[in-house]
Amino acid sequence: MSLFDNYQNDKTLSISKQVDLYYTLLNQILDAKKKKDFHQMLSYCDLSFPLIPALIKKTKVECDGKFLIKSIPAIELGLIFWAIYEDKSKIQKIQELVNKFPDLEPWIQNVDDAFNSFEMTGQILQLLEKNSILKQTDIKKMIPEADGKKIANLVYYLSLLGRIERDKAGNSYNLKLKSKVSFLKILTKILK
Repeated sequence: MSLFDNYQNDKTLSISKQVDLYYTLLNQILDAKKKKDFHQMLSYCDLSFPLIPALIKKTKVECDGKFLIKSIPAIELGLIFWAIYEDKSKIQKIQELVNKFPDLEPWIQNVDDAFNSFEMTGQILQLLEKNSILKQTDIKKMIPEADGKKIANLVYYLSLLGRIERDKAGNSYNLKLKSKVSFLKILTKILK
């Protein structure tokens, strides 16, 4: 049984109740993001995935066979943050979901971007391991295939999640890895 069959096999949870639960979780995702409680946000994203098939089904019934939803934060935010946390298995789960349902084709690019972000996150962190401090603008020179905006976004999220320190230095930022001790404290706090 796949992850996406979980709720569908529960005969006590109708399609409408599954969709109601999806929207409840959507609100919780957005609220957790607003509070910068990213661990909780990702937990809600995880809980949402098995509900997406019901969302597709119900939306198509209500919209003459068309899936008109343009944003699915569980997918979009999940991909961004799991790439930064370097959790390839979660990105692959979303890829499985997107590939299984043709109505989710618009999110294929998000999945591809997440795999790219996953790789670049690893490259940025390796550069910071080798160099005690780097300017953000220097990272672009060291990863020539990357565009500056992508690097800026990844660096922002790495900082937001406490994986690196980012201090303004003129028109750039000085970057360094958070000490492993402080990152472990943050991670332990998140996992409690």
